[in-house]
Amino acid sequence: MEGIIYKKMADVLADTMPVEKNGYNQSQGFKFRSIDDTVASVRKSLIKHNVAILPEVLSVEKSTYQTSKGSTMNVSDVLVAYRFVAEDGSSVETTMAGQAADSGDKAVSKSLSMAFKYMMFQTFLCGTDGDPDAEIVEAQASALTKVQKLDIAALGLAVGLADQALLDYLSTVTGRVIASAGDLVADDYQPVKEALTQEASK
Repeated sequence: MEGIIYKKMADVLADTMPVEKNGYNQSQGFKFRSIDDTVASVRKSLIKHNVAILPEVLSVEKSTYQTSKGSTMNVSDVLVAYRFVAEDGSSVETTMAGQAADSGDKAVSKSLSMAFKYMMFQTFLCGTDGDPDAEIVEAQASALTKVQKLDIAALGLAVGLADQALLDYLSTVTGRVIASAGDLVADDYQPVKEALTQEASK
């Protein structure tokens, strides 16, 4: 439906503030952008420009895998549609996938939070401000070494995690989607190593 929604979306984007990594995982020692901070960043702008969000879960897929210690990890993959609606009834829709693993019953809720957070990031570009060149240099300087990658792979195998199961676990530990070892950075190494070591001791 044509109308004012596209202008409204541009206005929301213009007023959305960057989201800093203010969250901190005490047990695993890493900083992250929380879902609450992400919502707070966008919510005021959505209210200001009279834009509502209507989510619709399109699909939920569940699976499990076992660690070498016999504990079960529950994995949830969701696909969610988000419809943005303006006061004249015009709307635009986007979709986002989310994946999460949990040893209890929170895999679905975690995957929904991941989908929502990254939809916000990608729709309204609410990452932190900074010099793009500086970010590239920092990313290159902080990449994991080959030895660290092999160490994580070995620790994963020790607890029965390999390939996609290990990537799912790493996504849970880091709080972001890890599609390959190349997505890990130096700051991830210690918390990931500690988490896998704790898993091995269970």
